[in-house]
Amino acid sequence: MELLYLNDTTAINHTWTAAVTDNGTINDVPARLVGTVLEKDISKTLYHKNFSNVVHTQLSLEYDFGTGFSQWALYDVYVAKGIGIIEIDSNISGLTSTEVLYDYSIK
Repeated sequence: MELLYLNDTTAINHTWTAAVTDNGTINDVPARLVGTVLEKDISKTLYHKNFSNVVHTQLSLEYDFGTGFSQWALYDVYVAKGIGIIEIDSNISGLTSTEVLYDYSIK
């Protein structure tokens, strides 16, 4: 599965739609990803480290079980320019989790 988590040419509050696999299905069920840019050029502090020039996107993983596409999972992704993903907040069928970048090194 592939998640297109950032489309840097998309304006705030605009969306893009992407396939999550080459054939557009997961376990033979049609699936897609709808992404939205919620914020650009924001600051975010994690573990006392301030990240600037952050883009916040929201990804809706959707399945079509025969009645049209509906949301199965929602991801909020924060991407810092020059660093990459610094936080992902997930809500998958009501189960929530957060993954945060703790440390990094740029070589």
